[in-house]
Amino acid sequence: MTQLPTSWAQPPPPTTTRPRIRELGYSPGKFAPGPKNSILDVEGVQVGQVTVHQGTDIHTGLTAILPRGIKETRLTPCYAATHDLNGMGELTGTHALSEYGYINTPIAITNTVSVGKVYDGLFLWEMEQARKSGENDIESLRRFCIPVVGETYDGLLNDISASVLDKDSVYAAIDAAQSQTEVFEGNYGGGTAMRCHGYKGGTGTSSRVIPGADRDYTLGVLVQANHGQKPDLRIGNVPIDTPLPIGGKAAEGSIIILIMYTFYFFWVIVAIEPLTHSEPTLLYCRTNCAASLNTLEWA
Repeated sequence: MTQLPTSWAQPPPPTTTRPRIRELGYSPGKFAPGPKNSILDVEGVQVGQVTVHQGTDIHTGLTAILPRGIKETRLTPCYAATHDLNGMGELTGTHALSEYGYINTPIAITNTVSVGKVYDGLFLWEMEQARKSGENDIESLRRFCIPVVGETYDGLLNDISASVLDKDSVYAAIDAAQSQTEVFEGNYGGGTAMRCHGYKGGTGTSSRVIPGADRDYTLGVLVQANHGQKPDLRIGNVPIDTPLPIGGKAAEGSIIILIMYTFYFFWVIVAIEPLTHSEPTLLYCRTNCAASLNTLEWA
């Protein structure tokens, strides 16, 4: 296991859980969730998170997603694609995904300035795994697929200029994926210090079980939400900004949505990023499109 610097004060997993919306009596969407109501309901998927709180200024992290788990992700590619509705944020590897149509590396989501370090960490991890399996560097590079790293900006609540994440944090997140049995939501992993509609945002996840003719299919979603302003916030198409206390100043930003599902044992990954308050028509279209797949109802 990779050891993080002790000064990072890696927080323990949450010991108490706030109720999710279904526990409060509201069941959004047409289809039932999986057992965990999480992207981890998709067979083989593993997720690991690293959360960093250092002093009063450093609050950041990263989330690593392994589509086929730590043993098979590198060896067995899965189908993949991206869709960018109105994005300007960074998402590495998109040209390779468009050309090849598959991925065989972990996926990472972090903050804006850490993309390069996280990308490098994923590459070094891939090479290390190849050498452990007896491959030489030429063989492993022929198999190599460009890592996919996405980002949203956490600079309002984090001293992003410190750029504290590095190779060790990438290795630690992948290590955590081997034992992490749930996705920690909100202020954890890449979602640390992210804001959503003027409130605390961050990491979210959900799943739906889609009945088929001969079997059921599971669709899982993981989001890193860092976007929006209060008047646009709706739950079940009901605006809820009025009853909530006014606060926060984030009016625009980004959201990354990672979708995985089982279909004849292949996975499809979609990343969408970002979303801005200045384009309400696109916001409406995106929400409707995603809601038709029951993907934005991750509560």
